[in-house]
Amino acid sequence: MAPGQRVRPTADRVREALFSILGERVPGADLLDAYSGSGALGFEALSRGAREAVFIEADRAVLRALRETAEALGLAGRCRILGGRVLDLLRRGAAAGPYDLILADPPYLGDEAAPFLDSAAGLLAAEGLLVLERPAGAHRLAPPAARLEPVRRARYGSSCLEFFARADPASPG
Repeated sequence: MAPGQRVRPTADRVREALFSILGERVPGADLLDAYSGSGALGFEALSRGAREAVFIEADRAVLRALRETAEALGLAGRCRILGGRVLDLLRRGAAAGPYDLILADPPYLGDEAAPFLDSAAGLLAAEGLLVLERPAGAHRLAPPAARLEPVRRARYGSSCLEFFARADPASPG
């Protein structure tokens, strides 16, 4: 879908495992697909009954492909597609939540995972779940103090899924 090597889509096996774990959390969910790339995670969630998906992608050509895919799948009315750097958009409040599910696959090169967790923590709904895809060999991330807690980590080949929940679901985000 996207030209060249601009995206690193989540492997089918990892995507299947992720949605098996998420199960009944998906239908009716409001979802943020950060670092969207091809949008495979967000579109999969929508096909499984998510209410709405917000996609964030910085690459203009990939962004164009996301919009075309949403139209082709008949999902444009349930998508909001934002162009720009994820951290910049989150800090500016352009992707205001709350979200029941936040799925993020930040670039493996670079160190955006920790600042992303910090920025996204306040967007998670009380009973929401944030899932971060990272390289399997990456060190475990310490979640932002008192905002998120790790609840699960699953390794699939060269990828790892780290699951985080709100540390205090009763308190406002």
